Amino acid sequence: MAQSNRILALDIGSAGIKAAEFEIGSESVPVLQSFAFAEYGDELTEDTRELLVAETLGQLLRENRFTAKDALLSISGQFTLTRFVKLPPVSEEESRVRQIVEFEARQNVPFPMEEVIWDYQLIANPEAEELEVMFVVVKNEIVEEITRAVQAAGIFPVMVDVAPAACYNAARANGIGEDECALVLDIGGRSTNLLFLERKQFFTRTIPIAGITITQQVAKELDVTLEEAEEIKRKHGFVGLGGAYEDPDSEVAAVVSKVVRNVMTRLHGEVNRSIGVYRSQQKGNRPSKLYLTGGTSILGYTSEFFTEKLGVETQYLNPFPIVRLSPNIDTDQLEGVAHIFSQVVGLALRRRSACPVEVNLVPERITRQIALRQKKPYLIGCILCVLMVLSGYLSAIIYKEKLFDQNLDQLKSQKDRLEAKQKSLIAAERRSGTAQDEYEELRQLVVKRERWIDVMREVEDLRPANLWVVEVTPVLETEDPTRRLDSRERRSGRGMPAPAPMPFDPTMRGRGGLDQTTETEEAIVIEPDEGPTGEIIGITLRGHSLSIP
Repeated sequence: MAQSNRILALDIGSAGIKAAEFEIGSESVPVLQSFAFAEYGDELTEDTRELLVAETLGQLLRENRFTAKDALLSISGQFTLTRFVKLPPVSEEESRVRQIVEFEARQNVPFPMEEVIWDYQLIANPEAEELEVMFVVVKNEIVEEITRAVQAAGIFPVMVDVAPAACYNAARANGIGEDECALVLDIGGRSTNLLFLERKQFFTRTIPIAGITITQQVAKELDVTLEEAEEIKRKHGFVGLGGAYEDPDSEVAAVVSKVVRNVMTRLHGEVNRSIGVYRSQQKGNRPSKLYLTGGTSILGYTSEFFTEKLGVETQYLNPFPIVRLSPNIDTDQLEGVAHIFSQVVGLALRRRSACPVEVNLVPERITRQIALRQKKPYLIGCILCVLMVLSGYLSAIIYKEKLFDQNLDQLKSQKDRLEAKQKSLIAAERRSGTAQDEYEELRQLVVKRERWIDVMREVEDLRPANLWVVEVTPVLETEDPTRRLDSRERRSGRGMPAPAPMPFDPTMRGRGGLDQTTETEEAIVIEPDEGPTGEIIGITLRGHSLSIP
């Protein structure tokens, strides 16, 4: 079977915790997988309730192999207030019935309704003309403390029932009270629950007489502590038969048996009173059978005592006939504690099948958590859908990013190539500019050279006849004419003597048909002019002339 079909039933009593793990199959029959019981290490009070429940339950879960994570809880009838009221027959909707019940509850509950958790159950009685309603009230802080303690142990409480209702459902499921009136007496650690079962009728009463009452009386009689009295009660406790029966040999056992009988006699008186209330108010019959359950009910001669006092057949309630047992269950061990597990069996029946009494005292905090857990699959589905959409969108983004990266790589490659070409073009442009400058400079020089040719042509045209030019000196705009010779001498480095007459050379022909003589002269080195500079406004020609008559 699936793990999710497992449920943990927890009876949070006033003396200890009973736990049983069930597996609910397709037939809705609980299958007992494991069970355990643990008592509190200290007295359960308002101040220690949450801590003791958490510690005891945590230890119980650690020592036993429970695997279920959801739990059905039942709390002791000592913590609750149960009332039965009769209402006129109504055929209205459930919300209207709840309003009427709530009004009656406000009249009967000694606490503000804002401080309590309550629920109600309609009791079907075909013979009654009025509507029977049972409502159960518990203080909110009690349920909150218990549920917080259970959650602290790692278990989630999905339902909170009350012990009398859970025991009633287990008894009814086993066929008790179907054809006759039966009384179930659940004698616990700190309280006793009376349950009347007669066909579909249900009536319960909680009596504050139980095992703790016997322990307190033993401690008072023997002048011992409660812990010592509890040990003595468990070792020597039984119901004294009284009358002609002899006392036991042990003085302690004799004292304890008388104490137990006295307490049981008080309990019998309350049982008789409850039977009278049931018969008068509920119009029920006197019980014909008595079923004992609870931890204190196993004291010796308890069944004989109530058989004698009530005059009815008495036996112990076995809640397990309607439960299948797993092969790993120790039946001998279960038989010894079956009388204290009626509540957990009744809780297990609430998992799948409908029960005669169904009350739920889950606090609002747990209700919201349960609603959230029920919506969780839908929320998970919605989240998965959103994740799928986001995943598709993310995949598209990743694909686009991949394409973008590819295009970016291509553009970067093109950019690198273009930048390399740009650099080569810039270098070529620079070289071209340098070459252009050099070309322009050379062109200017060529232009200047051509101008000198034109100048020399002009000079030749203007040269006097029979003049042998030996020096051409520019005339500057800023030059002093008196310094021309000095300038010439400064440029040549020495004074220039008059050239010697050149011998006549018949092969040379002078200009204008005159013959001229030539004169050799050393080459003159003209150094750069360091004199005045400025615009050339003319030239001076110097030379020699030799005329032949």
